Amino acid sequence: EKIKNGQSMFLEARVSFVQGGSGNIAVVGTRNVDELIRRERMQEKALQEAVSNLQTEQKLMNMRVRTMSEGIHGGFKRGQRDKLFTINYVSKQLAEMLGYSSPMEMIRAGGGNMAGLVDIDEVRPQLPEADRMVDKGEMFTMTYKARCKDGSWKTVEEKGRLITNLDGSQEFWSFI
Repeated sequence: EKIKNGQSMFLEARVSFVQGGSGNIAVVGTRNVDELIRRERMQEKALQEAVSNLQTEQKLMNMRVRTMSEGIHGGFKRGQRDKLFTINYVSKQLAEMLGYSSPMEMIRAGGGNMAGLVDIDEVRPQLPEADRMVDKGEMFTMTYKARCKDGSWKTVEEKGRLITNLDGSQEFWSFI
């Protein structure tokens, strides 16, 4: 960096060695790279702004999902696409709708999966159609009985979609 008239001026220096009759000679060449540095700084600033915008959008998206999951009649759950439909998350509203004092209590009552909380005989015949919808990337709908804390059963309707996360893992996101 060189100062010229009170302003920074960026120079790039290149050194080449040339073999001459009396030994090696160093040849130094310089060029002004102000424009290159200016463009790099502009790109860096634009990248920082893009990252900041993405972080803000992520916060907004989280707030939107939270608002929907807390504001709907019934509740919200996330679970894995495995044999027992392992539960990853249950909203407080869903747990309370079925008489549980907390989401964790509901998850424990089902052994950590939805198969332990539903009338599997009602669910089983609906799975092929739900799988067909999921494979098409569409919403699925199933109606079944869910077990309440007091041992009674409540008929519920679940609507959801299979979401593929950035890491390739998949989760069902469902409203009940």
